[in-house]
Amino acid sequence: MKNIVFVDATHDYPLKYSAGNTKVEFMSRGLNMLGNKITIINSQNGTKNNHGIKVLHNSFSKSFLFPRKKYILNTILSNYISLFIILRKLKKDEENFLIYDITKFYPFFVVVMSMAKLLGYKRIAIFHEWHKSFLVPAYRKWSYLLFDSTFGYFVTGILPISSYLLEKASKFNKPMLKLPALADFQENIKLPQIHKASYFLFCGHARFLRLISILLQAVKTTNSQSNIRVKLVLGGSSEDIEKIQHEIQALDLKNVEIYTSILYSTLMDLYKNALALVLPLSEVNLQDKARFSQKIAEYLSSKRPIITVNVGVIQEYFKNRINAFICESLTPQELSSQFELVMNNPGLADEVGLRGFKLGLHKFDFRSNTKQLDTYLSNL
Repeated sequence: MKNIVFVDATHDYPLKYSAGNTKVEFMSRGLNMLGNKITIINSQNGTKNNHGIKVLHNSFSKSFLFPRKKYILNTILSNYISLFIILRKLKKDEENFLIYDITKFYPFFVVVMSMAKLLGYKRIAIFHEWHKSFLVPAYRKWSYLLFDSTFGYFVTGILPISSYLLEKASKFNKPMLKLPALADFQENIKLPQIHKASYFLFCGHARFLRLISILLQAVKTTNSQSNIRVKLVLGGSSEDIEKIQHEIQALDLKNVEIYTSILYSTLMDLYKNALALVLPLSEVNLQDKARFSQKIAEYLSSKRPIITVNVGVIQEYFKNRINAFICESLTPQELSSQFELVMNNPGLADEVGLRGFKLGLHKFDFRSNTKQLDTYLSNL
């Protein structure tokens, strides 16, 4: 049995739904099924309205949530001291592993890696973004540049999410396992009745305003505009969501609905009953080339087809009209043509969705991937 601790790879888990939290949960479930002890320690930034360290239990892991104090400096000092104490208590006689999401403030990453090394943990980095491509203020840019250039020197092993990032991390000469987006591919998911599958769905962060704007313009230019329905499931700030609402009004779109703060079970029901699930990727954005959206695996697990763009991992796994509907570039016209194709060919959409599911079952199911992860950790 391995003692595996996820540190700062989640935020307010299990209280908050997010793509990162979902992936860590799948990793934890799979590793626990193989007999490992799992602990999840949330972000040291703390959880709002939490006045002390909270410990939550479920069937496969124990989770720690830190408090958020009035002053951020007090929060950081207190929570990092608590983190060291918790890691020391969690350490067992068997092999100890600390798995960390490196998309954090660089000095905090160094502190956590130093703690883990001092306590005798093997240190594994989840590498799922090419940080140099982030559009951030200069005062944050240096942190991301340092991550991409040096993070591999502080860890025992690396888990890149895509072939692009695997190649970028090869310079560190550390053992690596490409760990893609994960989902639960249950064979018993039934296809919806055709008359119930009446909308397209996009799920993502409201800050991707440019991508969502292109999607909305595609709806406006679709020939069957009066028949097309779109549901947007959005996370993010109220300001970003308001910008999207204003654009919907400016385009005079009557059949676009926005959902926020919904249960994961509700989200999965929305997936299963959609005509198709939309993932607009930008061919000019280096980040989209490098990353592997968790939504791809979630979408495929619903047996509904995805509409996306021929960028990054899409080129590696998918073929147009075989297991996805793929635009060559992200334009309103190309998206609109895919909307029309799906609406006019529901049988083809079902077939593409089913083949996408079979691809996901083979490549992205959390059970098979965590077996590989367990073997990888044993060999470190």
